[in-house]
Amino acid sequence: MVFEQTAVPPKVLVVEDEMMLRMRAVDIVEDAGFIAIEAVNADEALAVLESRSDIDLLFTDIQMPGSMDGLKLAHAVHERWPSIKIILVSGKLTPTEAEKPIHSRFFGKPLEVKQMIAEMQEMIGQGSLSIIQADISAVLAKAVQTETRKVSETSRPNGLSSNESLTAEIDSLRLLLEQAGIDAEVLLAQAGIDAKQPTSCKN
Repeated sequence: MVFEQTAVPPKVLVVEDEMMLRMRAVDIVEDAGFIAIEAVNADEALAVLESRSDIDLLFTDIQMPGSMDGLKLAHAVHERWPSIKIILVSGKLTPTEAEKPIHSRFFGKPLEVKQMIAEMQEMIGQGSLSIIQADISAVLAKAVQTETRKVSETSRPNGLSSNESLTAEIDSLRLLLEQAGIDAEVLLAQAGIDAKQPTSCKN
């Protein structure tokens, strides 16, 4: 099944000199539904920003080698590209409000994944997740309507009642969503399905 995306997910510039930490930050950005663009230091980050105009958020470590640290980079970005949102992170330093650019946010390491995802989505939207969820919700609603009609028109095999058959279909949909890393309960609720009803796979 192919979902047509109606918008391009926001892009986040991740600036981190340590490879493993950069990879983790990229994973968080992508889990939030955004596209990650990587840079290893401030100089590389500025080069990226000068070459493209589609960056929505700067996600930068504070302590970095090079001509400027993350704080100086954040101020430079705020001055030149004021529309870009800014998240600062560090495991050793905690900048004061006066040291940070206006409206930027700071988080200490280690990063808490759910919190970071929520913060980024609050700052620049839901990204591709909102597109996918909207499409899947529509598909779920249609699937449930179709299955309900089938159940009412025909008898079910194996002695299953209408409710049992529909519950089995819901279980299958929920499993597919969970495998895709999408909140099945939320989407089932959006599709008008009681997410709390018993499922056939539970003991």
